Amino acid sequence: MNEVKAGVKTTEFWIVAVLVIIQYVLGSGAVETDVAIKIMTAVIAGLGAIGYTVSRAMVKVAASKR
Repeated sequence: MNEVKAGVKTTEFWIVAVLVIIQYVLGSGAVETDVAIKIMTAVIAGLGAIGYTVSRAMVKVAASKR
């Protein structure tokens, strides 16, 4: 199990992908929402993307130390 899965095969990737898609739909105005909800979804999608990037970096560093 020394192998690192491709990013697209991870659960974290798909969670972030769904968050970003929801943010695009709400941010584009396709669904009528309050401005606060648009801001909140943008922040959540951004934090999710940052979290995904950090978690992938940690996995790759741990795999390289084996």
